[in-house]
Amino acid sequence: MDTHASALLSRLLAVTFAVTVSAFALAGPAMAAGAKGSYTETLLSNELDTSRWAFVSKRVSAFSRPGERGRKLRTLTRHTPDRTSELVLTLRERIYSDGTVWTEARLPMRSQATGWIRRSALDKYRVVHSRIEIDRGQRTAKLFKNEQVVWSAPIAIGRSGHTTPAGNFYVRNRLASTDKNGRFGPFAIGLSAYARTATDWPGHKTVGIHGTNKPKQVPGTSSDPCVHVTNDQIRALFKLAPPGIPVKIL
Repeated sequence: MDTHASALLSRLLAVTFAVTVSAFALAGPAMAAGAKGSYTETLLSNELDTSRWAFVSKRVSAFSRPGERGRKLRTLTRHTPDRTSELVLTLRERIYSDGTVWTEARLPMRSQATGWIRRSALDKYRVVHSRIEIDRGQRTAKLFKNEQVVWSAPIAIGRSGHTTPAGNFYVRNRLASTDKNGRFGPFAIGLSAYARTATDWPGHKTVGIHGTNKPKQVPGTSSDPCVHVTNDQIRALFKLAPPGIPVKIL
């Protein structure tokens, strides 16, 4: 398959295909409670130009595979530690012949894990067509909309010992600062990423994108694993970055 055809296939969204799982394959320890028999699977996000996210509508556990016999990864509630509405970036959905529906989603965790959640614990899927890419080596951040760059800026990241984590994440919440001249600047965008060391985020190790009261450090590094941009740039980004969009940190 040539590169062009491969790229087109990778960007197909909401393509439903049937997968028949034999009883033999599901036998023994692989049998998942509440996820039995054959299933149809729908791709929800390509994490490029079309992605889907959903609010968490009730307390729910996420598992390493569909059904509650997978390894429990974490429990989600309706609210984040910042008291904003919790949400997840949804990747694919499976509808099983036993009537149960499970959604695979990116989770707010240090391990950047994905997990399976009962569909009934999520609100409706919401569609976004944007993504953010952060290049730690180049000290740049870009926002793409329909795969066109519509915003870019130099950044400061965490220095050695306070590393900004790499991986695939998403915008978890958006916050306005009570002190526009403080260390966060006027706005902060919380990600699903967590750092191994303390961040500027109050009370926990969330990694976010925010403004700064030290603009001369941008571009560059700091003792904070968050991603810093100038206050003018965070104002522009805040207008363009909705909840739930994918964030890749390289």
